[in-house]
Amino acid sequence: MQKISLPLGEMYKIQRVMREARGEKVYLATFQAVNKPVVIHQFSLINRLKALAEIETAVALDHAHILRLYEALEDQSYCYLIYEPFTSDLAGNLQEFGPNSEMKVGKIAFQVMKAIQATHTKGIVHNRINLHNIVLKMDGNTGEIVAKLTVYSTIHDKNAKKLSPFSAPETAAGEITSKCDIWSLGVIMYALLCGKTGLQSIHTAPLSFPPTVTTEVQRLIKRMLAINPQKRPSAVQVLEHSWIQQFTEQPSLMAKSIRNAFKRLAAPSPPNPVKDALALFVLYRLSPEYEVSNLGKVFTAIDTDGDGELQRKELSAALGKMLPEGQVEDMCQSILSHGNGAGVTLSQFLIAATGETETFSSVNVERVFACLDLQDLKTVTEESCRPLLCLLRDVGSQMSVLALARTGELTLRRIQHLCSKA
Repeated sequence: MQKISLPLGEMYKIQRVMREARGEKVYLATFQAVNKPVVIHQFSLINRLKALAEIETAVALDHAHILRLYEALEDQSYCYLIYEPFTSDLAGNLQEFGPNSEMKVGKIAFQVMKAIQATHTKGIVHNRINLHNIVLKMDGNTGEIVAKLTVYSTIHDKNAKKLSPFSAPETAAGEITSKCDIWSLGVIMYALLCGKTGLQSIHTAPLSFPPTVTTEVQRLIKRMLAINPQKRPSAVQVLEHSWIQQFTEQPSLMAKSIRNAFKRLAAPSPPNPVKDALALFVLYRLSPEYEVSNLGKVFTAIDTDGDGELQRKELSAALGKMLPEGQVEDMCQSILSHGNGAGVTLSQFLIAATGETETFSSVNVERVFACLDLQDLKTVTEESCRPLLCLLRDVGSQMSVLALARTGELTLRRIQHLCSKA
């Protein structure tokens, strides 16, 4: 975690408190270098280990429906985790739901379940899914609401005896499995459709639904809220449910940016972690939000197994809609061979899908450099380059960027040169 030498207020201007709990606060703030909103999760130093665990979890998860960590900072009093912005959380939007909101609830359930599937694929159990940890973002292009899961407080306390209204009953005995997250989302779906009343007794009382909630939805929620965790469906099984299937995102794969993405992924190119880091910085900090959101929807639709990587079977299915049959296998082989056999991550897909001319324009490179060189040292130092590191999920790339920064070589001219290289 970066030990900041500048006051936090010189980098981020606090707008308001969004949420407050013991030893923690969530702020809406502005990243002053580019006047863009961010969300800051602040921990007192007594909770530093909790903050470090949250960083580890956030860095491990690279998914369109999981809130993205931008950077982590620390001063003499607090730890600060800087996240992408969101409009509000579900707790603040309960009045927008009710017995007649099945379609809205279904879309949110699908998006959150995709995020849950990704965490389970990585061997992570969230175990803190509630109305506050599902946040909403407004798509500035379409006006649609996008739901994202946060990784706030993903560490569970095996000694905790008091159940929250969203905790699976077995957690009282310290039994923490992936089925706990299925229960929590089931409770949230029930709360959104039926109102929050009665959640405290949901572990024991029979479920009662308004007559406007269809039988198919009632049966799914009852399966998710089975007292015996073995009888609950997995994340994959929920996503395969016929009612949930109607919310599967099917964006067009024929857009020029998507076709170009696969071409770039298949083309041989030397590793350039500085260029990758700057591309992600431009995407997440400087570009219109809907552009990244739309590309994320494409990635999520292709990533059918939800593991956060596009593997051969998924690549073949997507390329089969774009290329003649005889070219599909060769393209898949080229893409996977350049990734040393590993699948394509969301970050790699986003970098490949964006136009280099626009991303690495002289204006964008200068703006990124100004954001990093806050002390006007005319170079990006080991300390000031850290906003790039959380964007790079690959440890090897992070170390390469740090090694360059330590030498003092990351001047504006050197960065411009690196970004101009193929």
